[in-house]
Amino acid sequence: MSNNQNMIPEQQNENNKQDSDGKQSEIDKSQSDGLQRSRTKAKRSKTIFIKESDFFGNKTPPKELWITHVEIYTALEHKIKPQFGRGIQRIKQMWRIYLDSEVDRMLLLTEGITLRNKSVPLHSQNPYYQKDEYITTTVREKNIPLSADDGQIDKELRQRNIEVFTINRERLRVDNLVTNCWTGDRVVICKKFDKPLPRFLTIGQYTARIYTLVK
Repeated sequence: MSNNQNMIPEQQNENNKQDSDGKQSEIDKSQSDGLQRSRTKAKRSKTIFIKESDFFGNKTPPKELWITHVEIYTALEHKIKPQFGRGIQRIKQMWRIYLDSEVDRMLLLTEGITLRNKSVPLHSQNPYYQKDEYITTTVREKNIPLSADDGQIDKELRQRNIEVFTINRERLRVDNLVTNCWTGDRVVICKKFDKPLPRFLTIGQYTARIYTLVK
């Protein structure tokens, strides 16, 4: 006779309960681990923001004209591969877009997106909770050879009392995929500055064409 058959009903019930509790603990742990991984990924995501007021102005649109998740997803799809978008979330009158790639984030911040045939800027920080010291200005510099040292750009901007955070070399995109080929453009993230840069700026022995975008 087997051990299970020798058990009294109370022992069998207790063992069954322990097995059930053990399986439930494994399920709970698996769900908890999955939730923790999701939270970790969310923290690592590169977030950008859209203010609905940048699209509608000071007017409050009727509900049937509200921007939808699908519209933003479609607009992003024209700029980046959709799998690089981790999430699209609306909180009150602001949208949060969570991205996997810093390259995609820089592209969207520089170029914006198009909604209903209208160009809409994106913000690098939450525009409703910014402190002045965290507001940035993005400077795109063209016509500088790839052979030129980026340190010359940093030096020129600092001589103009502009604090430089990062200098990124833009990479060519083909079929929405980032290649290892540089376009030559430098995208410079700076602390916000008040005095505008000239359209053309001398960097070493070269003359750069300047495009400035405040975030």
